[in-house]
Amino acid sequence: MPGSIPTQFLGPNGQYTGLPAFDPVQQTAPAPPQATQAPITITLPTGNVPGLNGKQHRTDFVGISLEMSVSDRVIGRNGTFLNPIFLNHIQNLRARSGKVAIRIGGNSQEQANMIPAWQPPLEGPTINKTANPVQVPGFTTSPLLTITEDLVYAMNNISSLVGVEWYFGLPFLNEQEIPT
Repeated sequence: MPGSIPTQFLGPNGQYTGLPAFDPVQQTAPAPPQATQAPITITLPTGNVPGLNGKQHRTDFVGISLEMSVSDRVIGRNGTFLNPIFLNHIQNLRARSGKVAIRIGGNSQEQANMIPAWQPPLEGPTINKTANPVQVPGFTTSPLLTITEDLVYAMNNISSLVGVEWYFGLPFLNEQEIPT
């Protein structure tokens, strides 16, 4: 057939020489191993375990955590340009689990500053990252972030489309009032 990929090639001695994915040779499966594992008995406590929180999440809980410094790459550039791959992924999770909770925060949110949308230095994107001048050997260096209200607008638009519940990280490291 013209334009099709041939899948059968036989060499001069009758052996298959085509692509390995189409090799017609059938392998014989080995015999299963003998049972060598001993039974394991686990005793679970019936009451509260000291030091653990007794409160459990909902049964329909599926949680995702996004580092704030890369959230614009995952959810979309801003509230108008949402990432359709992310929306499809969340909709698929929601269809199978009921609700999806997304936490947006992480190390980078500790030093983030929020400014009104469309103000310099951003003029368009939701997040602006700059290199952190403080380098501590052996520790992750998170970028300094400036975020706009448009990030919250993007989160709202995603919630209205696919029903996400958001947990938003707050900058607890900065004890001063965030400048506007």
